[in-house]
Amino acid sequence: MRGRTMAVGQSFTGQVTQWTDPEFGYTVIQPLEQDGNRIMYFTSNCFCSDNESMVISAVRDGVENFYLLRFLEGTYTQLTDEHGIHISHAYFDKPRDTLYYTNGRQMKSVHIKTFEQKLIYKASHKCASIAVTCDGAYLLSSYRFPYSYLGNDQDERTIELFRMFKIHLATGEWSRILDRSFEIDHIQCSPTDPDHVIFCARGFFSTNHRIWHTNLDGTKGGALGSEQPNEHRTHEYYTPDGKRIAYHGKFFKIDKHEKFKNIGHTWGSMNLDGTDDTYYQCLRGLQAGHSSMSNNLQMTVTDGNDFLSLLHVDASKGEADFEPIFRHQSSMKSNFVHAHPCFSNDDRYIAFCTDFKEKDRGNLYLLDLQSKRK
Repeated sequence: MRGRTMAVGQSFTGQVTQWTDPEFGYTVIQPLEQDGNRIMYFTSNCFCSDNESMVISAVRDGVENFYLLRFLEGTYTQLTDEHGIHISHAYFDKPRDTLYYTNGRQMKSVHIKTFEQKLIYKASHKCASIAVTCDGAYLLSSYRFPYSYLGNDQDERTIELFRMFKIHLATGEWSRILDRSFEIDHIQCSPTDPDHVIFCARGFFSTNHRIWHTNLDGTKGGALGSEQPNEHRTHEYYTPDGKRIAYHGKFFKIDKHEKFKNIGHTWGSMNLDGTDDTYYQCLRGLQAGHSSMSNNLQMTVTDGNDFLSLLHVDASKGEADFEPIFRHQSSMKSNFVHAHPCFSNDDRYIAFCTDFKEKDRGNLYLLDLQSKRK
């Protein structure tokens, strides 16, 4: 995938390589030659409904664009051709075969089969993460803006606010959902309820009650779970059945150098209203890192401590341990090379990214869970 000779709708075939991992015995597949490519951000599963294709991005001549990849064949088709897009500000609406993404203040879509492209909305500010409701009716995003007001002594102050909003995809109508004084990120729409949304409150050191929820009108919701003052929770996500919210977390202290120091890792889940909030202490000083759950709800894969691992919880002891299945060795230096593992629709493959400790720019791989010999 070198040289800018491609255009939207053109298809090419790369070199598929695969090998048996000598450490854990699974087959690992690299669908494309090393050239800087990655799967969707963790807020959006990259696998298409046909279970043979996936939406990825690749950097060519310094420009990141989206492609449709048949991962066992190495055939890839270009979906976009423009400067300024970023895969963490994109969402793949799998039931409707439509990829949504932002480019600066523009919010766009492209159909992965017809390649029809649309300008959805031109925002007043640069937008952050986006998501689409499970019924395909609304696109959600957020942005930051300055806000001026008078203090108690009538002194004028200006602060930074963050706004979540929605676009009605049939009419293009814009409407505000809520404004907050903390950064809004990781917007995710329920896979089963079009009126339930979760997001994170991103702050410095730790934001108590990082995980929040709302409805589309911003009239219901609030902080979720019983997060403690010295606890930090992050990378929240819906379980595939839409019934619970999972997360990983850590307990921390501030050392003598005013640095954030982890003193214990957790993984947990809770109901959509924050009840039955249960977390497990990770054993052996290990961390879950980024995680996702299989569609059959039987497996959870994590990427902490240089490994892809399957998480095993002991409810009676409140503990979680890890079964390593591949040593990914990502440098974790940026989202581009975060492993962010995710399951295929049939739960056979785990897709992930890594740069193997900066040995390359970062590329996508798949681990075949059915390949290990008994």
